Amino acid sequence: MVTSNVKVLGAWPSPFVSRVRMALKYIDEVWTDGPNILPSDPYDCAIARFWAAYIDEKWFPLFQLLRDAQGEERRAVLQKISEGLSLLEGAFVDCSKGKAFFGGDNVGYLDIALAGCVGWTRACDILLGAKFLDETKIPHLVGWVERLYSDSSVKDLMPDPHILIELYKKFRAMSEAGSE
Repeated sequence: MVTSNVKVLGAWPSPFVSRVRMALKYIDEVWTDGPNILPSDPYDCAIARFWAAYIDEKWFPLFQLLRDAQGEERRAVLQKISEGLSLLEGAFVDCSKGKAFFGGDNVGYLDIALAGCVGWTRACDILLGAKFLDETKIPHLVGWVERLYSDSSVKDLMPDPHILIELYKKFRAMSEAGSE
């Protein structure tokens, strides 16, 4: 049998690099017999893909808009991010079927898709005082985040929001210095 090491190339703060790293660790350490991270049921699989596309194409891009938004535009973007989290709260309730993760008992495809964004969401909570992860509004997602940060298969891969904030501040300062 041929064995090889996989090397992931990318920047650690990227939510997309985080996803790949989590998927590889989950597959290597938890699913030693090789099952898929996607649900086996075709309907559940389609639902997971739908919500992952929503996160990638609709919800997470709002954070890029937030970076440069000011005044009323910023308030509107903050509102859209919160509304998206409310939708994802409902998706969690439906997809998890009362279990710990979107994927059931273990971290799965949709967990990985959203987990890559959690560090930046928490960083925005701290940096902006936004309180996106408000347990009174989205208790299931807040519980999911807590379980995610303590799950042995991914906890070491979850970025520290304080480090992300420092990185953001450095990039922002470089950007502002370059525009002068």
